[in-house]
Amino acid sequence: MATKWGIMSTGRISQDFVSAMLSLPHHHRLVAVGARELANAKDFASKFGAESAYGSYEELVEDSEVGECEI
Repeated sequence: MATKWGIMSTGRISQDFVSAMLSLPHHHRLVAVGARELANAKDFASKFGAESAYGSYEELVEDSEVGECEI
């Protein structure tokens, strides 16, 4: 079962968290990132392999893929 993550913000703490999360066994998946600027979200998504990037936090929390678990 993989936990699907959505990350709000693209700052240093978010980068450190995602780096650590992705180093764990395959129980975590980065599905989306949201930021105040779409360009920052796209850069973060490209760097860490997020499936979606959003230019607002509202769009991120509306993503139905975030938080659902796969069995």
